[in-house]
Amino acid sequence: MAEKINILCATDNNYAPYHGVMLTSLLMNNKDCQFDIYMLSDKTWPEQETARFESLCKGYNSQFHLVKVDNSAIRNFPQRAHITLPTYYRLLACDLLPQSIRKILLLDGDIIVRGDIRPLWNIDL
Repeated sequence: MAEKINILCATDNNYAPYHGVMLTSLLMNNKDCQFDIYMLSDKTWPEQETARFESLCKGYNSQFHLVKVDNSAIRNFPQRAHITLPTYYRLLACDLLPQSIRKILLLDGDIIVRGDIRPLWNIDL
């Protein structure tokens, strides 16, 4: 079995649809890959969104993992129109994700994946 590719996303309810589009483009253009997708979001993330993302990923032989973030550690961080609390979730990823993860690709919700992600994944860091 091929290695699973780990994907990290950080969002809130407002941007979930955009991440859905990005993940759909990733999965549709990489049908021969398996992914573990980790979504960092706050505790208000709706269960129906989790079900949608799980269903999407399952249809492509991949897994969706929702990781709920406690905002108390970053509540007082500066926020602007384009810098929201989910922007800071990425800084907490090392503490929130399973320690077994040695490599992960961060994909924002404002991209479309148009081809094979493996060349990016296979870069020796």
